[in-house]
Amino acid sequence: MKRGAVQTKFTVETPLVALTANEAGRIARSLVSILMANVTAKAAVDEHITTYPALGELDREYRWFRPMMEAIATELMDKVAYGVKARAALGAGMSFADMASDAYVVRLYFSLGQTNTAYSLLAMVGLNMLWQGSIVYMQTNGLKRDKWRTRLIELLAVVTFTKPGLDAYRVAGGAEAAPGAALSPLTEMSLTKAGELIFEAIPGLVLQLISLMKTKDVSTAAVASVFMSVASAGLTATTQFYDNETDPGLKKRHSKWVGLVPDSSRGKAFAAVYLMCSLQTLSKTGATALLALTNWSWLVGYFVADHLIWHAYCLVRRDWFLVFLPMPRQATYIATPIVLSMGKVIGDFTGTLNLRLPVFFGGAYWLYSLASTQISIFACVHLYNEYAEPQKLENGDEVAKASPRALWTAAAGLAGLWLLTFTYFVFRIAVPKYRHTLWSWTTGREVAQADFLERESDEKMFLIFRKNKLAWEGDIGKDVRAWTLANWERWDRDKPEWFTSRVVARVPDEYIPPRFLGGLGGAKRERRGSAAGSVRESFRLSAREGGE
Repeated sequence: MKRGAVQTKFTVETPLVALTANEAGRIARSLVSILMANVTAKAAVDEHITTYPALGELDREYRWFRPMMEAIATELMDKVAYGVKARAALGAGMSFADMASDAYVVRLYFSLGQTNTAYSLLAMVGLNMLWQGSIVYMQTNGLKRDKWRTRLIELLAVVTFTKPGLDAYRVAGGAEAAPGAALSPLTEMSLTKAGELIFEAIPGLVLQLISLMKTKDVSTAAVASVFMSVASAGLTATTQFYDNETDPGLKKRHSKWVGLVPDSSRGKAFAAVYLMCSLQTLSKTGATALLALTNWSWLVGYFVADHLIWHAYCLVRRDWFLVFLPMPRQATYIATPIVLSMGKVIGDFTGTLNLRLPVFFGGAYWLYSLASTQISIFACVHLYNEYAEPQKLENGDEVAKASPRALWTAAAGLAGLWLLTFTYFVFRIAVPKYRHTLWSWTTGREVAQADFLERESDEKMFLIFRKNKLAWEGDIGKDVRAWTLANWERWDRDKPEWFTSRVVARVPDEYIPPRFLGGLGGAKRERRGSAAGSVRESFRLSAREGGE
Protein backbone atom coordinates (compact mmCIF):
# COMPACT_ATOMS: atom_id res chain seq x y z
CA MET A 1 0.00 0.00 0.00
CA LYS A 2 1.32 3.40 -0.90
CA ARG A 3 2.23 5.92 1.70
CA GLY A 4 -0.71 8.05 2.82
CA ALA A 5 -3.32 5.46 1.89
CA VAL A 6 -5.76 4.49 4.59
CA GLN A 7 -7.97 1.55 3.77
CA THR A 8 -11.15 0.40 5.47
CA LYS A 9 -13.47 -2.46 4.58
CA PHE A 10 -16.11 -0.21 3.08
CA THR A 11 -14.31 2.77 1.63
CA VAL A 12 -11.13 3.96 -0.07
CA GLU A 13 -9.50 6.89 1.68
CA THR A 14 -6.44 7.05 -0.57
CA PRO A 15 -5.70 10.56 -1.88
CA LEU A 16 -6.00 11.17 -5.60
CA VAL A 17 -2.26 11.27 -6.25
CA ALA A 18 -1.77 7.77 -4.74
CA LEU A 19 -4.91 6.11 -6.12
CA THR A 20 -4.37 2.70 -7.74
CA ALA A 21 -6.34 1.25 -10.65
CA ASN A 22 -7.91 -1.35 -8.33
CA GLU A 23 -9.02 1.34 -5.88
CA ALA A 24 -10.43 3.47 -8.69
CA GLY A 25 -12.48 0.47 -9.81
CA ARG A 26 -13.84 -0.03 -6.31
CA ILE A 27 -14.85 3.62 -6.14
CA ALA A 28 -16.60 3.41 -9.52
CA ARG A 29 -18.48 0.22 -8.63
CA SER A 30 -19.68 1.69 -5.34
CA LEU A 31 -21.80 4.24 -7.21
CA VAL A 32 -24.39 1.54 -7.98
CA SER A 33 -24.99 0.70 -4.31
CA ILE A 34 -25.12 4.40 -3.43
CA LEU A 35 -27.72 4.97 -6.14
CA MET A 36 -29.85 2.28 -4.49
CA ALA A 37 -29.97 4.28 -1.25
CA ASN A 38 -30.97 7.66 -2.66
CA VAL A 39 -34.03 9.05 -4.40
CA THR A 40 -32.28 11.59 -6.64
CA ALA A 41 -29.12 11.49 -8.73
CA LYS A 42 -27.82 14.68 -7.10
CA ALA A 43 -28.12 13.19 -3.62
CA ALA A 44 -26.36 10.00 -4.72
CA VAL A 45 -23.48 11.88 -6.36
CA ASP A 46 -23.12 14.09 -3.30
CA GLU A 47 -22.77 10.99 -1.09
CA HIS A 48 -20.35 9.40 -3.56
CA ILE A 49 -18.09 12.46 -3.64
CA THR A 50 -18.12 13.04 0.12
CA THR A 51 -17.42 9.37 0.83
CA TYR A 52 -14.19 9.22 -1.16
CA PRO A 53 -11.45 11.86 -0.65
CA ALA A 54 -10.12 11.31 -4.17
CA LEU A 55 -13.48 12.31 -5.67
CA GLY A 56 -13.61 15.28 -3.33
CA GLU A 57 -10.31 16.49 -4.75
CA LEU A 58 -11.65 16.17 -8.29
CA ASP A 59 -14.80 18.06 -7.33
CA ARG A 60 -12.82 20.95 -5.85
CA GLU A 61 -10.40 21.16 -8.78
CA TYR A 62 -12.71 20.70 -11.77
CA ARG A 63 -16.09 22.48 -12.04
CA TRP A 64 -17.29 20.02 -14.69
CA PHE A 65 -16.77 16.91 -12.55
CA ARG A 66 -19.92 17.03 -10.40
CA PRO A 67 -22.31 17.88 -13.31
CA MET A 68 -20.78 15.04 -15.33
CA MET A 69 -21.27 12.58 -12.46
CA GLU A 70 -24.86 13.77 -11.97
CA ALA A 71 -25.58 13.17 -15.65
CA ILE A 72 -24.10 9.66 -15.45
CA ALA A 73 -26.07 8.91 -12.29
CA THR A 74 -29.31 10.14 -13.86
CA GLU A 75 -28.72 7.90 -16.89
CA LEU A 76 -28.07 4.91 -14.63
CA MET A 77 -31.27 5.59 -12.71
CA ASP A 78 -33.25 5.61 -15.93
CA LYS A 79 -31.81 2.27 -17.09
CA VAL A 80 -31.59 0.30 -13.86
CA ALA A 81 -34.94 -1.28 -12.98
CA TYR A 82 -34.16 -1.83 -9.30
CA GLY A 83 -32.30 0.03 -6.59
CA VAL A 84 -33.49 3.58 -6.25
CA LYS A 85 -36.83 2.91 -7.92
CA ALA A 86 -37.42 -0.05 -5.62
CA ARG A 87 -36.51 2.05 -2.58
CA ALA A 88 -38.74 4.92 -3.64
CA ALA A 89 -41.59 2.53 -4.42
CA LEU A 90 -41.21 0.72 -1.10
CA GLY A 91 -43.17 3.39 0.71
CA ALA A 92 -45.93 3.26 -1.87
CA GLY A 93 -46.03 -0.53 -1.70
CA MET A 94 -46.23 -0.47 2.07
CA SER A 95 -48.99 2.13 1.92
CA PHE A 96 -50.94 -0.09 -0.48
CA ALA A 97 -50.37 -3.12 1.77
CA ASP A 98 -51.52 -1.05 4.73
CA MET A 99 -54.66 -0.11 2.80
CA ALA A 100 -55.28 -3.75 1.89
CA SER A 101 -54.90 -4.85 5.51
CA ASP A 102 -57.24 -2.08 6.63
CA ALA A 103 -59.83 -3.24 4.10
CA TYR A 104 -59.59 -6.76 5.46
CA VAL A 105 -59.93 -5.47 9.02
CA VAL A 106 -62.99 -3.38 8.07
CA ARG A 107 -64.61 -6.52 6.68
CA LEU A 108 -63.62 -8.37 9.86
CA TYR A 109 -65.18 -5.72 12.10
CA PHE A 110 -68.42 -5.86 10.12
CA SER A 111 -68.49 -9.64 10.57
CA LEU A 112 -67.89 -9.27 14.32
CA GLY A 113 -70.70 -6.76 14.65
CA GLN A 114 -68.39 -3.81 15.41
CA THR A 115 -70.08 -1.64 12.80
CA ASN A 116 -69.17 1.69 14.41
CA THR A 117 -65.47 0.87 14.18
CA ALA A 118 -65.82 -0.36 10.60
CA TYR A 119 -67.65 2.76 9.44
CA SER A 120 -65.14 5.00 11.25
CA LEU A 121 -62.26 3.35 9.40
CA LEU A 122 -64.07 3.80 6.09
CA ALA A 123 -64.63 7.48 6.92
CA MET A 124 -60.89 7.91 7.49
CA VAL A 125 -60.13 6.36 4.12
CA GLY A 126 -62.63 8.77 2.56
CA LEU A 127 -60.98 11.78 4.23
CA ASN A 128 -57.61 10.69 2.91
CA MET A 129 -59.01 10.38 -0.61
CA LEU A 130 -60.60 13.82 -0.29
CA TRP A 131 -57.22 15.26 0.75
CA GLN A 132 -55.46 13.63 -2.19
CA GLY A 133 -58.17 14.90 -4.53
CA SER A 134 -57.68 18.47 -3.28
CA ILE A 135 -53.94 18.19 -3.95
CA VAL A 136 -54.70 16.98 -7.47
CA TYR A 137 -56.99 19.96 -8.04
CA MET A 138 -54.38 22.47 -6.85
CA GLN A 139 -51.61 20.74 -8.78
CA THR A 140 -53.49 20.62 -12.09
CA ASN A 141 -55.46 23.87 -11.94
CA GLY A 142 -52.71 25.93 -13.56
CA LEU A 143 -51.45 23.42 -16.12
CA LYS A 144 -50.72 24.89 -19.54
CA ARG A 145 -51.74 21.80 -21.51
CA ASP A 146 -53.66 18.53 -21.07
CA LYS A 147 -55.24 19.95 -17.92
CA TRP A 148 -58.40 17.82 -17.80
CA ARG A 149 -56.74 14.67 -19.09
CA THR A 150 -54.04 14.92 -16.42
CA ARG A 151 -56.60 15.67 -13.72
CA LEU A 152 -58.68 12.64 -14.71
CA ILE A 153 -55.65 10.33 -14.61
CA GLU A 154 -54.60 11.67 -11.22
CA LEU A 155 -58.10 11.32 -9.75
CA LEU A 156 -58.27 7.78 -11.10
CA ALA A 157 -55.04 7.04 -9.24
CA VAL A 158 -56.61 8.44 -6.06
CA VAL A 159 -59.74 6.28 -6.18
CA THR A 160 -57.73 3.15 -7.07
CA PHE A 161 -55.29 3.79 -4.19
CA THR A 162 -52.31 3.94 -6.56
CA LYS A 163 -51.55 7.64 -6.05
CA PRO A 164 -48.61 6.99 -3.64
CA GLY A 165 -47.06 4.61 -6.18
CA LEU A 166 -47.49 7.09 -9.03
CA ASP A 167 -45.88 9.86 -6.96
CA ALA A 168 -42.98 7.61 -5.94
CA TYR A 169 -42.35 6.60 -9.55
CA ARG A 170 -42.12 10.24 -10.64
CA VAL A 171 -39.73 11.16 -7.86
CA ALA A 172 -37.55 8.10 -8.48
CA GLY A 173 -37.41 8.89 -12.17
CA GLY A 174 -36.36 12.49 -11.53
CA ALA A 175 -39.46 13.91 -13.21
CA GLU A 176 -39.80 17.70 -13.37
CA ALA A 177 -42.98 19.62 -12.55
CA ALA A 178 -45.23 20.10 -15.58
CA PRO A 179 -45.55 23.70 -16.89
CA GLY A 180 -48.04 25.49 -14.67
CA ALA A 181 -48.02 22.86 -11.90
CA ALA A 182 -48.20 24.26 -8.38
CA LEU A 183 -45.86 21.69 -6.77
CA SER A 184 -42.72 19.78 -7.53
CA PRO A 185 -43.14 15.97 -7.66
CA LEU A 186 -41.28 15.61 -4.34
CA THR A 187 -43.44 18.24 -2.63
CA GLU A 188 -46.60 16.63 -4.01
CA MET A 189 -45.53 13.23 -2.71
CA SER A 190 -44.69 14.71 0.70
CA LEU A 191 -48.10 16.36 1.01
CA THR A 192 -49.85 13.17 -0.09
CA LYS A 193 -47.99 11.16 2.54
CA ALA A 194 -48.66 13.80 5.20
CA GLY A 195 -52.40 13.58 4.51
CA GLU A 196 -52.24 9.80 4.64
CA LEU A 197 -50.67 10.01 8.10
CA ILE A 198 -53.10 12.60 9.49
CA PHE A 199 -56.40 11.44 8.03
CA GLU A 200 -55.94 7.69 7.87
CA ALA A 201 -52.84 6.04 9.32
CA ILE A 202 -52.67 7.71 12.74
CA PRO A 203 -56.39 7.86 13.64
CA GLY A 204 -56.95 4.44 12.08
CA LEU A 205 -54.15 2.97 14.17
CA VAL A 206 -55.59 4.46 17.36
CA LEU A 207 -59.04 3.10 16.50
CA GLN A 208 -57.65 -0.36 15.76
CA LEU A 209 -55.79 -0.46 19.07
CA ILE A 210 -58.99 0.52 20.89
CA SER A 211 -60.88 -2.23 19.08
CA LEU A 212 -58.22 -4.82 19.90
CA MET A 213 -58.52 -4.03 23.59
CA LYS A 214 -62.32 -4.32 23.34
CA THR A 215 -62.21 -7.70 21.61
CA LYS A 216 -62.33 -11.05 23.39
CA ASP A 217 -60.80 -13.14 20.62
CA VAL A 218 -58.01 -11.09 19.05
CA SER A 219 -57.56 -11.76 15.35
CA THR A 220 -54.08 -12.33 13.95
CA ALA A 221 -55.04 -10.24 10.93
CA ALA A 222 -56.05 -7.31 13.16
CA VAL A 223 -52.71 -7.44 14.99
CA ALA A 224 -50.85 -7.66 11.67
CA SER A 225 -52.78 -4.63 10.40
CA VAL A 226 -51.64 -2.63 13.45
CA PHE A 227 -47.99 -3.42 12.87
CA MET A 228 -48.34 -2.73 9.14
CA SER A 229 -49.72 0.73 9.95
CA VAL A 230 -46.87 1.37 12.39
CA ALA A 231 -44.28 0.26 9.83
CA SER A 232 -45.84 2.43 7.09
CA ALA A 233 -45.98 5.55 9.29
CA GLY A 234 -42.40 5.02 10.47
CA LEU A 235 -41.15 4.59 6.92
CA THR A 236 -42.90 7.75 5.74
CA ALA A 237 -41.39 9.85 8.54
CA THR A 238 -37.93 8.34 8.04
CA THR A 239 -37.69 8.66 4.26
CA GLN A 240 -38.80 12.29 4.29
CA PHE A 241 -36.17 13.12 6.91
CA TYR A 242 -33.45 11.09 5.18
CA ASP A 243 -34.09 12.53 1.73
CA ASN A 244 -34.07 16.11 3.03
CA GLU A 245 -30.91 15.66 5.11
CA THR A 246 -28.99 14.11 2.21
CA ASP A 247 -30.20 16.51 -0.48
CA PRO A 248 -27.14 18.52 -1.63
CA GLY A 249 -29.22 21.57 -2.54
CA LEU A 250 -30.84 21.80 0.90
CA LYS A 251 -27.52 21.12 2.62
CA LYS A 252 -25.95 24.00 0.71
CA ARG A 253 -28.80 26.50 1.27
CA HIS A 254 -29.28 25.60 4.93
CA SER A 255 -25.74 24.62 5.84
CA LYS A 256 -26.19 25.48 9.53
CA TRP A 257 -29.21 23.24 10.01
CA VAL A 258 -29.38 20.45 7.41
CA GLY A 259 -26.78 17.67 7.44
CA LEU A 260 -27.50 15.52 10.49
CA VAL A 261 -27.03 12.31 8.49
CA PRO A 262 -23.31 11.53 8.04
CA ASP A 263 -21.75 10.99 4.63
CA SER A 264 -20.76 7.51 5.79
CA SER A 265 -22.95 5.10 7.79
CA ARG A 266 -26.08 6.38 6.05
CA GLY A 267 -27.61 2.93 6.22
CA LYS A 268 -27.18 2.86 9.99
CA ALA A 269 -28.68 6.33 10.24
CA PHE A 270 -31.72 5.28 8.21
CA ALA A 271 -32.24 2.12 10.30
CA ALA A 272 -31.88 3.97 13.62
CA VAL A 273 -34.26 6.77 12.67
CA TYR A 274 -36.76 4.25 11.26
CA LEU A 275 -36.80 2.31 14.52
CA MET A 276 -37.06 5.52 16.54
CA CYS A 277 -39.99 6.85 14.49
CA SER A 278 -41.81 3.51 14.52
CA LEU A 279 -41.45 3.23 18.30
CA GLN A 280 -42.70 6.80 18.68
CA THR A 281 -45.75 5.97 16.57
CA LEU A 282 -46.57 2.81 18.53
CA SER A 283 -46.04 4.56 21.88
CA LYS A 284 -48.13 7.63 21.09
CA THR A 285 -51.01 5.74 19.51
CA GLY A 286 -50.97 3.19 22.33
CA ALA A 287 -51.11 5.91 24.98
CA THR A 288 -53.91 7.66 23.09
CA ALA A 289 -55.92 4.43 22.86
CA LEU A 290 -55.55 3.79 26.59
CA LEU A 291 -56.71 7.30 27.46
CA ALA A 292 -59.68 6.96 25.10
CA LEU A 293 -60.68 3.69 26.78
CA THR A 294 -60.36 5.36 30.18
CA ASN A 295 -62.32 8.54 29.48
CA TRP A 296 -63.02 10.10 26.07
CA SER A 297 -63.53 13.57 27.55
CA TRP A 298 -60.07 13.41 29.13
CA LEU A 299 -58.58 12.60 25.72
CA VAL A 300 -60.41 15.46 23.99
CA GLY A 301 -59.44 17.89 26.77
CA TYR A 302 -55.79 16.83 26.59
CA PHE A 303 -55.73 17.11 22.79
CA VAL A 304 -57.26 20.60 22.78
CA ALA A 305 -55.04 21.85 25.63
CA ASP A 306 -51.91 20.42 24.00
CA HIS A 307 -52.64 22.18 20.70
CA LEU A 308 -53.50 25.45 22.44
CA ILE A 309 -50.15 25.30 24.25
CA TRP A 310 -48.42 24.66 20.92
CA HIS A 311 -50.03 27.66 19.23
CA ALA A 312 -49.35 29.84 22.30
CA TYR A 313 -45.69 28.75 22.16
CA CYS A 314 -45.52 29.83 18.51
CA LEU A 315 -47.05 33.20 19.40
CA VAL A 316 -44.64 33.75 22.30
CA ARG A 317 -41.63 33.07 20.11
CA ARG A 318 -43.21 35.22 17.38
CA ASP A 319 -43.37 32.36 14.89
CA TRP A 320 -47.11 32.02 14.39
CA PHE A 321 -46.94 32.08 10.60
CA LEU A 322 -45.52 29.97 7.80
CA VAL A 323 -42.01 31.40 7.90
CA PHE A 324 -40.87 29.17 5.03
CA LEU A 325 -43.50 30.22 2.47
CA PRO A 326 -44.06 33.79 1.26
CA MET A 327 -47.75 34.59 0.84
CA PRO A 328 -50.16 37.46 1.48
CA ARG A 329 -51.15 38.22 5.06
CA GLN A 330 -54.74 36.98 4.65
CA ALA A 331 -53.59 33.68 3.14
CA THR A 332 -51.07 33.29 5.96
CA TYR A 333 -53.79 33.65 8.60
CA ILE A 334 -55.91 31.02 6.86
CA ALA A 335 -53.16 28.49 6.22
CA THR A 336 -51.07 28.84 9.39
CA PRO A 337 -53.38 27.29 12.03
CA ILE A 338 -54.18 24.39 9.71
CA VAL A 339 -50.58 23.64 8.78
CA LEU A 340 -49.27 24.08 12.33
CA SER A 341 -51.88 21.71 13.77
CA MET A 342 -51.30 19.13 11.02
CA GLY A 343 -47.57 19.33 11.58
CA LYS A 344 -47.98 18.90 15.33
CA VAL A 345 -50.03 15.73 14.87
CA ILE A 346 -47.36 14.29 12.58
CA GLY A 347 -44.55 15.37 14.90
CA ASP A 348 -46.18 14.02 18.04
CA PHE A 349 -47.16 10.67 16.54
CA THR A 350 -44.07 9.95 14.42
CA GLY A 351 -41.27 12.05 15.95
CA THR A 352 -40.05 12.96 12.46
CA LEU A 353 -36.74 14.80 12.71
CA ASN A 354 -37.67 17.24 9.94
CA LEU A 355 -39.78 19.17 12.44
CA ARG A 356 -36.79 19.88 14.69
CA LEU A 357 -35.80 22.71 12.33
CA PRO A 358 -36.52 26.28 13.53
CA VAL A 359 -38.99 26.92 10.71
CA PHE A 360 -41.42 24.60 12.50
CA PHE A 361 -41.07 22.97 15.96
CA GLY A 362 -37.55 24.07 16.66
CA GLY A 363 -35.19 21.69 18.45
CA ALA A 364 -36.34 22.50 22.01
CA TYR A 365 -40.04 21.89 21.36
CA TRP A 366 -39.31 18.84 19.21
CA LEU A 367 -37.33 17.31 22.07
CA TYR A 368 -40.12 18.20 24.50
CA SER A 369 -42.63 16.49 22.19
CA LEU A 370 -40.55 13.29 22.16
CA ALA A 371 -40.02 13.30 25.91
CA SER A 372 -43.66 14.03 26.70
CA THR A 373 -44.74 11.11 24.53
CA GLN A 374 -42.53 8.69 26.44
CA ILE A 375 -43.81 10.04 29.76
CA SER A 376 -47.41 9.89 28.56
CA ILE A 377 -47.15 6.12 28.09
CA PHE A 378 -46.69 5.61 31.82
CA ALA A 379 -49.27 8.28 32.72
CA CYS A 380 -51.91 6.68 30.48
CA VAL A 381 -51.15 3.18 31.78
CA HIS A 382 -51.63 4.47 35.35
CA LEU A 383 -54.91 6.23 34.48
CA TYR A 384 -56.20 3.16 32.65
CA ASN A 385 -55.37 0.83 35.55
CA GLU A 386 -56.95 3.16 38.10
CA TYR A 387 -60.04 4.51 36.34
CA ALA A 388 -60.94 2.46 33.27
CA GLU A 389 -63.97 0.19 33.40
CA PRO A 390 -64.40 -3.17 31.66
CA GLN A 391 -65.46 -2.52 28.08
CA LYS A 392 -68.96 -3.33 26.88
CA LEU A 393 -69.33 -4.44 23.28
CA GLU A 394 -72.12 -3.44 20.90
CA ASN A 395 -73.75 -6.85 21.40
CA GLY A 396 -73.83 -6.40 25.19
CA ASP A 397 -70.86 -8.65 26.06
CA GLU A 398 -68.21 -7.39 28.47
CA VAL A 399 -64.44 -7.52 27.97
CA ALA A 400 -62.09 -7.51 30.96
CA LYS A 401 -59.42 -4.85 31.29
CA ALA A 402 -55.90 -5.54 30.07
CA SER A 403 -53.45 -6.93 32.61
CA PRO A 404 -51.65 -4.16 34.54
CA ARG A 405 -48.44 -6.19 34.52
CA ALA A 406 -48.58 -6.61 30.75
CA LEU A 407 -49.22 -2.89 30.23
CA TRP A 408 -46.37 -1.78 32.52
CA THR A 409 -44.02 -4.25 30.84
CA ALA A 410 -44.98 -3.01 27.37
CA ALA A 411 -44.62 0.64 28.43
CA ALA A 412 -41.18 0.07 29.96
CA GLY A 413 -40.03 -1.95 26.95
CA LEU A 414 -41.14 0.64 24.39
CA ALA A 415 -39.72 3.59 26.32
CA GLY A 416 -36.44 1.80 27.07
CA LEU A 417 -35.87 0.70 23.47
CA TRP A 418 -36.75 4.18 22.19
CA LEU A 419 -34.29 5.81 24.59
CA LEU A 420 -31.50 3.42 23.58
CA THR A 421 -32.15 4.05 19.89
CA PHE A 422 -32.35 7.82 20.36
CA THR A 423 -29.09 7.89 22.35
CA TYR A 424 -27.30 5.69 19.82
CA PHE A 425 -28.37 7.85 16.90
CA VAL A 426 -27.55 11.19 18.55
CA PHE A 427 -24.16 10.30 20.03
CA ARG A 428 -22.90 7.55 17.74
CA ILE A 429 -24.29 8.34 14.29
CA ALA A 430 -25.44 11.97 13.93
CA VAL A 431 -22.91 14.51 12.70
CA PRO A 432 -21.67 16.34 15.84
CA LYS A 433 -21.82 19.72 14.10
CA TYR A 434 -25.60 19.42 13.80
CA ARG A 435 -26.49 17.94 17.18
CA HIS A 436 -27.43 21.38 18.43
CA THR A 437 -30.40 21.34 16.03
CA LEU A 438 -32.00 18.67 18.24
CA TRP A 439 -32.39 21.03 21.21
CA SER A 440 -31.88 24.52 19.77
CA TRP A 441 -34.05 27.46 20.92
CA THR A 442 -33.47 29.33 17.65
CA THR A 443 -36.73 30.63 16.16
CA GLY A 444 -37.93 30.55 12.59
CA ARG A 445 -37.94 34.35 12.60
CA GLU A 446 -34.23 34.41 13.44
CA VAL A 447 -33.42 31.91 10.69
CA ALA A 448 -35.50 33.86 8.16
CA GLN A 449 -33.56 37.04 8.89
CA ALA A 450 -30.11 35.44 9.19
CA ASP A 451 -29.27 35.42 5.47
CA PHE A 452 -29.86 39.15 5.22
CA LEU A 453 -28.21 40.14 8.49
CA GLU A 454 -25.06 38.11 7.83
CA ARG A 455 -24.54 40.06 4.57
CA GLU A 456 -22.38 37.40 2.92
CA SER A 457 -23.48 38.29 -0.61
CA ASP A 458 -26.28 40.05 -2.48
CA GLU A 459 -27.56 36.70 -3.73
CA LYS A 460 -27.85 35.27 -0.24
CA MET A 461 -29.34 38.47 1.21
CA PHE A 462 -32.00 38.38 -1.51
CA LEU A 463 -33.25 35.10 -0.05
CA ILE A 464 -35.15 37.23 2.46
CA PHE A 465 -37.88 37.53 -0.18
CA ARG A 466 -38.34 33.75 -0.17
CA LYS A 467 -39.60 34.02 3.41
CA ASN A 468 -42.98 35.18 4.68
CA LYS A 469 -42.98 38.97 5.20
CA LEU A 470 -44.40 38.48 8.69
CA ALA A 471 -41.10 36.83 9.62
CA TRP A 472 -38.94 39.88 8.93
CA GLU A 473 -40.74 43.04 7.85
CA GLY A 474 -41.49 44.29 11.36
CA ASP A 475 -37.84 43.88 12.45
CA ILE A 476 -35.66 44.67 9.44
CA GLY A 477 -38.12 45.84 6.77
CA LYS A 478 -36.68 49.38 6.67
CA ASP A 479 -33.13 48.06 6.26
CA VAL A 480 -34.20 45.66 3.50
CA ARG A 481 -36.02 48.44 1.63
CA ALA A 482 -33.07 50.82 1.91
CA TRP A 483 -30.77 48.08 0.60
CA THR A 484 -32.90 47.19 -2.43
CA LEU A 485 -33.56 50.82 -3.38
CA ALA A 486 -29.84 51.59 -3.19
CA ASN A 487 -28.72 48.60 -5.26
CA TRP A 488 -31.55 47.87 -7.73
CA GLU A 489 -30.10 50.04 -10.51
CA ARG A 490 -26.77 48.21 -10.26
CA TRP A 491 -28.45 44.79 -10.39
CA ASP A 492 -30.58 45.84 -13.35
CA ARG A 493 -27.50 47.11 -15.17
CA ASP A 494 -25.07 44.28 -14.38
CA LYS A 495 -27.67 41.47 -14.60
CA PRO A 496 -26.00 39.05 -12.13
CA GLU A 497 -26.81 35.39 -12.74
CA TRP A 498 -29.07 35.11 -9.68
CA PHE A 499 -31.14 38.23 -10.54
CA THR A 500 -33.81 36.39 -12.57
CA SER A 501 -37.43 37.23 -13.31
CA ARG A 502 -38.55 34.52 -10.89
CA VAL A 503 -36.49 36.06 -8.10
CA VAL A 504 -37.76 39.57 -8.89
CA ALA A 505 -41.36 38.30 -8.92
CA ARG A 506 -41.13 37.69 -5.18
CA VAL A 507 -40.20 41.28 -4.31
CA PRO A 508 -43.08 43.49 -3.06
CA ASP A 509 -43.65 46.69 -5.03
CA GLU A 510 -42.59 48.96 -2.19
CA TYR A 511 -39.11 47.41 -2.21
CA ILE A 512 -38.52 48.28 -5.88
CA PRO A 513 -37.57 51.77 -7.10
CA PRO A 514 -40.68 53.33 -8.74
CA ARG A 515 -38.93 53.91 -12.08
CA PHE A 516 -38.37 50.16 -12.48
CA LEU A 517 -41.93 49.10 -11.66
CA GLY A 518 -43.32 49.91 -15.11
CA GLY A 519 -41.21 47.25 -16.80
CA LEU A 520 -42.23 44.66 -14.22
CA GLY A 521 -45.97 45.21 -14.53
CA GLY A 522 -46.76 41.87 -16.11
CA ALA A 523 -44.71 39.88 -13.65
CA LYS A 524 -46.13 41.77 -10.70
CA ARG A 525 -49.72 41.39 -11.84
CA GLU A 526 -49.21 37.64 -12.18
CA ARG A 527 -48.70 37.37 -8.44
CA ARG A 528 -51.92 39.13 -7.42
CA GLY A 529 -55.33 37.54 -6.96
CA SER A 530 -57.25 35.56 -4.38
CA ALA A 531 -55.70 34.09 -1.26
CA ALA A 532 -55.95 30.58 -2.73
CA GLY A 533 -54.31 31.75 -5.94
CA SER A 534 -51.53 33.41 -3.96
CA VAL A 535 -50.89 30.19 -2.08
CA ARG A 536 -50.72 28.24 -5.34
CA GLU A 537 -48.33 30.80 -6.83
CA SER A 538 -46.13 30.67 -3.74
CA PHE A 539 -45.92 26.87 -4.01
CA ARG A 540 -45.25 27.15 -7.74
CA LEU A 541 -42.35 29.58 -7.31
CA SER A 542 -40.88 27.46 -4.51
CA ALA A 543 -41.11 24.35 -6.68
CA ARG A 544 -39.40 26.05 -9.61
CA GLU A 545 -36.59 27.40 -7.47
CA GLY A 546 -35.96 24.10 -5.73
CA GLY A 547 -38.20 24.53 -2.70
CA GLU A 548 -37.31 25.65 0.78
